[in-house]
Amino acid sequence: MQTIVTNRKNQIILQSIKDNFALALSSFPFGIVMGATAYKFTLNTQEFLYMNLSLNAGASQLAFVDQYKNNINYLVILASCTLINCRMFLYSLSLHSDFKELGTFKKMLLSFFVIDQTYATFETNKDTLITEEEKFWYFLSSGILLLSFWQLGSIMGFFAGDNLPYGEHLDFLVPLAFIGIFGPKLKDRINISVFLVAVSLSVILYKVPFNLGLLLSTIGAMATGVFLEKRKGSK
Repeated sequence: MQTIVTNRKNQIILQSIKDNFALALSSFPFGIVMGATAYKFTLNTQEFLYMNLSLNAGASQLAFVDQYKNNINYLVILASCTLINCRMFLYSLSLHSDFKELGTFKKMLLSFFVIDQTYATFETNKDTLITEEEKFWYFLSSGILLLSFWQLGSIMGFFAGDNLPYGEHLDFLVPLAFIGIFGPKLKDRINISVFLVAVSLSVILYKVPFNLGLLLSTIGAMATGVFLEKRKGSK
């Protein structure tokens, strides 16, 4: 019996790796961008490693580094990173029903790996998982895989520094890393509308002081999504 359980767990781990490998590869160049950016903005090694290990969210890391380098008020930095990561709270709410019987330690462990990629692949494949234990190993394996590629890329970007060819022109890799996530979602009117509002406001509000344009464009996009969802539900 124990052998059957072990074999099933190994199958789930391998399936998780297979399902997440392409996204993990895309997180590697994103990590390089993060590391190179942190190096360019003269974060020291201790600051970089602490940030990278404690904040498992690439977009908010980039926002933090950019605002920290420009001596933006700490409250604005905190608010920016919090708003950017609001979606993680929504992801966690959505995942609650799948992991409600898990122990506290396992829930805390999984919470660190709640990111766009792990949530997207889990939601796509969770119907193939029977028990919460199977879901736990699937989600944990995907999180460790993605984090490993991210850490490897960001450490390489940071310590390679000026030795990276065209290192100052790697910013284009950031949106490429997200295409695999948000691209397939742009199929209905609501998602497309939210995307267009976010992009438009980001461009229009780019020069707002203290990088508040990022906050305002995020709020505007979220408000658009909520409004359109309520309008859809009332019909």
